[in-house]
Amino acid sequence: MVLLDTNIVIYLLKKNEDVIRFLEGFSQVQFSISMITRFEVLMGSEQDEMNLLEAEGYLDDFQNLDLNKDIIHEAVVLQRSLKHKLKFKDLLIAATAKNYGFSLITADSDFQKVPQINVIQYPLS
Repeated sequence: MVLLDTNIVIYLLKKNEDVIRFLEGFSQVQFSISMITRFEVLMGSEQDEMNLLEAEGYLDDFQNLDLNKDIIHEAVVLQRSLKHKLKFKDLLIAATAKNYGFSLITADSDFQKVPQINVIQYPLS
């Protein structure tokens, strides 16, 4: 299983052909999102003129991973171990990936600073 970062989900919502092709290479994988990604996408749905209900329906196609005390614990441990601290939302996404043992697909290079998770970097052009 693979966790998708918020930026990847936004690219998918915007039907970015390059991202779609990139993810097709993971055809046998179920994609998941964290509740943080769900929150970020839904908060931005008004700005992108996307109907909130449409966005929720789209996000329901992914396995949605709830926040729990284990993820919060993992976030604290991660943040304490990092030289370069992550933003709060990124920290919770990284902790979710670590807690479930999932790889994280992202276009954000900040996650490369987290050696405790397997990051699959989407190459921005």
